[in-house]
Amino acid sequence: MRHGGRPGPGIPGYKHDACHLEGAYHASSGKTGPHSSKGGWHDAGDYGRYVVNSGITTGTLLWTWRCSAHESKNVKLNLPESGNGTPDILNEIRWNLDWMLAMQDDDGGVWHKQTSEQFCEFVMPEKDQLVSYVIGTGAEPFKSSCATGDFAAVMAIAGVSTSPSMRNSPPVPARGGKGVDWLGQHPNVTFRNPAGVGTGGYGDGNCGDERLWPQRS
Repeated sequence: MRHGGRPGPGIPGYKHDACHLEGAYHASSGKTGPHSSKGGWHDAGDYGRYVVNSGITTGTLLWTWRCSAHESKNVKLNLPESGNGTPDILNEIRWNLDWMLAMQDDDGGVWHKQTSEQFCEFVMPEKDQLVSYVIGTGAEPFKSSCATGDFAAVMAIAGVSTSPSMRNSPPVPARGGKGVDWLGQHPNVTFRNPAGVGTGGYGDGNCGDERLWPQRS
C-alpha cells in the first residue's frame, strides 16, 4: 500500500486518504529536525517503510520492466499518475524509488527505515498520528551497510532499466555510486532497533550479500 501522498482512484476497496505527511529525524539517526515523509510503500501489516524490504521489491519490478517492457507497459494499475504518458509500472516504481532516495544521507550511507517508535493501534493509515521517524543505528555512522547495499543495487538497476528522464532526475546512478563508496568504508554496519524503538527490525548479522548485489546489477 502506498504511504503518504495523495489518494488516487486505485482498485475499489483498496484506497485510502493521504497519510503520514509529516516526518522527522529520530535521535538514533544522528540528525534532528523535520524530514520528508512522502512516498514509499507501507510494510506488510504496519505503516512503516523499510529500505531492505522495499528495495528487493523495487529491484524486482525494475528487472520485470527491463526483461518484459513490452508485456508490462500496458498494465493498468489505476494510479493517481495513470495517463501521464509513463507506463503505470514505472510510475509505481518511481513512488518507492523517490522515497529511497530521500533515505540517503549526504555521505552516501542510507538509513534503515522510517517508522514510528512503536506500532500504532489497529487503525486506518490516515488515522495514525504517530510521528514517522527516520531511524538509525543509534551510533556512528548511523546508517547501515545492508540498507546501503540494497539501495545501491536498486539505483544501479534503475540506471540501466529506465528512461533517461527517470534515471537522471535526480541522477540515480550517481547516488548509487555514493552508496557503493560508503560501503567501501563501512562494509558491515549491522542494524538492531535502538533503545525505545519497537517496530520491525529486519536485522541481518552479515551484509555481505547486500554488498555483492550492486556489483552484480
